[in-house]
Parts: sequence; structure tokens; C-alpha cells
Amino acid sequence: MPEIRRNTTDRFTNIGLYQGDDRLAWLTVFDLPLRIGDCVVRCGGIGGVETARQYRGNGYATQVLDDALDFMHGAGMAVSVLFGIPGFYPRWGYVPALVECVVQVETAVGLQAAATLPVRDMTPQDVPAIARLYEQENVCRSGTVVRKPESWSGFRSGVDWNGNVAVYVVEQGGQVVGYAAYNSEPWETQVAEIAGSRAALATLLHRLAERAAQRHLETTRFRVPPDHPFVAYCTGLGCKVTMEYPHAGAGMARIINQPGLLDALAPLLVRRLEASCCDWRGTLTLETQLGMSQVALGNGPRQVARLTQERLTQLVLGYRSANDLWLDGQLECEPELLPALEAVLPAGAPYMWHPDRI
Repeated sequence: MPEIRRNTTDRFTNIGLYQGDDRLAWLTVFDLPLRIGDCVVRCGGIGGVETARQYRGNGYATQVLDDALDFMHGAGMAVSVLFGIPGFYPRWGYVPALVECVVQVETAVGLQAAATLPVRDMTPQDVPAIARLYEQENVCRSGTVVRKPESWSGFRSGVDWNGNVAVYVVEQGGQVVGYAAYNSEPWETQVAEIAGSRAALATLLHRLAERAAQRHLETTRFRVPPDHPFVAYCTGLGCKVTMEYPHAGAGMARIINQPGLLDALAPLLVRRLEASCCDWRGTLTLETQLGMSQVALGNGPRQVARLTQERLTQLVLGYRSANDLWLDGQLECEPELLPALEAVLPAGAPYMWHPDRI
């Protein structure tokens, strides 16, 4: 009979289904520190799901995914994220939860950006400074992965899952004030990540447009969150912004440990409620097929909100709003609770940068 085998390191766990020495199906669970607002929770990032071609159609991938869920729950992970094909992962409770956004800038327009700062290629010595810039810009962005400057090793990939990535760095006064990681293939200019001051963003856009012009390319594509400062800058020049909310596929997530997740988020939810204009206070009880979990949000009555785990996942990450779910009949609660839910779990633009995708 086939058997499941796990091999764990400090960063990831390989899970495989074996028949003797033959590996039938496999995947990897990465242990990721994931942001929800300014809180950090343990996330199981699933990648590399595959079944050997000669064994496909036998349900072997189902067995390794079932075991991955058991492993993540036992390991104390709060949520799980993957980037998957449409129609396959909903059976395990995964639901679209991360936004896709592409900004296209014509080469002629990008060349009009003001290049006021020096640009150079990244060196290994720049890695900690780039990690610090990334952390500063993403400290409250749901869906992003924490990068510790003292341990982050740099970019392993760009937009695609390969090593064809290069990085421009912008300096000012001897300090790194901006960077852009882009795919280094000669047939396109596609940017996986960009950050920095407004002057740095303008300089990087100009340099990337120069690269596109040298290769006779008409546009440069930037993969960024829709609320990123770069989008606002490009709006002033002229650009095309495309946003995607996939029906079933791409960036998907699910809750693994509902009580643990809400315990970790409780301080954030309290701060959000106190900063809002909502005067409701009490104990919020969230009921899904995973059970009932409570969050104390001040002295007051207990109020219950009922929804599926899938919808709670989207609500927690900010992919959907409480009012939207309520109007669609996917959230049951008293109408007076809605303002509090909107305050503590606001809609946003949850996003994971491409170099961190599994």
C-alpha cells in the first residue's frame, strides 16, 4: 500500500506518497510569516503539488493534500495559502483571497519620467537594505510575507518561478532609497517588485523604459498592489491598470486554526474598533463549519456572525467586505453588528509579491 512520508527542515516540509522507492505524488509546505494588517501569523504556503505522470488519475494528489492539512494543523499554522489552478483546490476549502494587479506603461511614456537619482545593478551587500525598504512599505499590507533583514537571502525569482531575475537599485546620499526586481529575459520587461521614494520610483520607471526601448519593446508591465504609491505616480503620467479577482484559482487561502487565528488577530481588531466611529462594543462570536470562536471587543453583549470558513478567510484578509457578504446572503448577523464587522475586518487589497509566491 502507498504510504505518506514527511521530511521537515527549518523552512519547509516535503510531503510525498510513496510505493516502495517510487514517489507517486508530492508537495511542499513552506512555513511563512504572513501579515494580516500589522499582525503576523504562521502560514502554510503550499507549492510544488504534482503527481508523477504515469500515476495520474488515481487520487494520489488528494492523499498528499489531505495529509498537508493535517500537518499544518498539528504544526500550529493559522492559515494556508497557495497559487493554484481553477477548480481543483476548493474541495479542500481554499478560496480566492489575494488580488492581482498589473500596471502597463508605454515605453514612450516611461521615458518621460524624471530620472533624478543614480541607478545601478544590485550587489549582495544591498540585500539587507532592500529587505528594510520592503518591510517599511509592507508593514500593514495583508497577504505579504515578512522578510527579516538579518536573514533574508535576496530574490530567487521574479514574476515566473525561475531564476531569471535582476534588480536595479537607486541611491541617494549613499543610501539605498529604491529598488526594482524584474525578469531578465530579453524579450520582455516585466517587473515583479518595486519600492522606494517617489523620486526613486520615477527614476526606476525611466531606467526600465530605457531597457524596454533598447529591446524595441512597446510596454513595461509592473506587478504591484492596486493601492501602491507606484500606481498613483503612473496615473499622473498615463498607464493601464488591470485588476483581477479570480473566480477560482490564482492566490487562494483557507483557515487552518480558527481559534488560534482570531486570538492572534484580537489586538489588531481591538485597535481597529477603537479607531473607528463605531460605538458597538461586546464579544464577537464567529461561527463557521470549523466551530465557534470568540473575540472580546469591549464590554457589551455577545453578538454572533455566521458564515462559511471560506467567506471568513476572505473577510479576514480583506478580499471581501462584511456588507457585501451580508447583502449576498453569505453572512448572517444582526444589522447593527455590520458596522463593527466593517470596522474590525475592513475590505482592502490583500496581495503577495511575486518573489514570495510558492
